[in-house]
Parts: sequence; structure tokens; C-alpha cells
Amino acid sequence: MIRFTSKRMDDDKLFRLMRAVGWNKSTKPILRNWRTGYSYGPRYNEDITVLGEALGINSFVEDVNFYYNAMSKIRVERRKASRIFLERFAYIFEIKILSFLSLLLKKSTPVS
Repeated sequence: MIRFTSKRMDDDKLFRLMRAVGWNKSTKPILRNWRTGYSYGPRYNEDITVLGEALGINSFVEDVNFYYNAMSKIRVERRKASRIFLERFAYIFEIKILSFLSLLLKKSTPVS
């Protein structure tokens, strides 16, 4: 989004530009999500094309499938990495809980 920031454009202005070139979305927060990295950018080919037209980035228009496929791959890899992280976190958390419970049981068991 370098072109977006270099033109000192806010979400309102980008929204108006995109609507002017045919964007049919009705919400501006999606633009903030793209800009801030909350999402990895446009999810649909049409959105990539319109963004390219609005910002004057010809390669977005000409190579829309390249950008779409690249972003799709990034999304898939992010989901895989998140899944691996959560599995490892759950495993470590389970080990810690079991260790903690074991210590509690040892402390609460009366010595004969």
C-alpha cells in the first residue's frame, strides 16, 4: 500500500476512488483491514483489479491472477502456521497442567 500512503490518502478517499471505478462494496473498514495488515489484502480478483485501477497500479490489473494466487498462498500458509502453533501451545499447556495437578496431588496426599 505504498502508493496509498505516498498519496497521503485516507480510507474515505480510497473508498471514493474505488467506488468511482466500479467497486461494489459498501463498507470502508475492509480498506483499513488491508492497510493495517489485519487481513492480507483483497480476497477477490475484482477487488485487486479495482484497487489497481484506483491507485494507478497497472500490474494489479494486468497480473491480477498472480497477485490473487500469491495472497491465497500466503493465507493458506498462515493458517497452517497458526494451526501448528495452536497444537504445540495446547500440548505444552496440557503438560504444564498435568505437572501442576500432579504436584497438587502429591501435596494433598497425607503421608502415612
